[in-house]
Amino acid sequence: MRRVESFKITAKPPEPVALKLDALKGAGCSASGVVLPKSSATYEGKRNYVQIVGTVRSYQNDGPPTILPGASIQVFMLTKKGKPFEVHADAKGEFVYTGLEPGKYEMLATSPGHLDLFPLNVWITRENMTRVTIDLVVRGKEPKC
Repeated sequence: MRRVESFKITAKPPEPVALKLDALKGAGCSASGVVLPKSSATYEGKRNYVQIVGTVRSYQNDGPPTILPGASIQVFMLTKKGKPFEVHADAKGEFVYTGLEPGKYEMLATSPGHLDLFPLNVWITRENMTRVTIDLVVRGKEPKC
């Protein structure tokens, strides 16, 4: 590994610097055997007026995720200031957003006894619907990093 701490500005172009980034190590995790929560977003054709549809799951780090009913999901528009939009997951851990302005949003989910380690950034467009899965980690069962 090569560490670059300073650069000299000269008349000739600098030598290229090769960087290898490991996202897990950057977050303080080791990739050896650690299974991380899999919050994700995909985009598909729009249905009716639905802009975001999703599921919230409880991730325990010692088994498969399970549905998490009643979780609170907030979306914050990143391209404009304003109040967050909030919905709650139903008994199946599912939620729906409609009436959002197109733009870039951050999604943050909360539920008692859980942490949202990986908030999602998603795009809302007029043409597509965003489908998300949010995995909240059970407090005390965070991945060992």
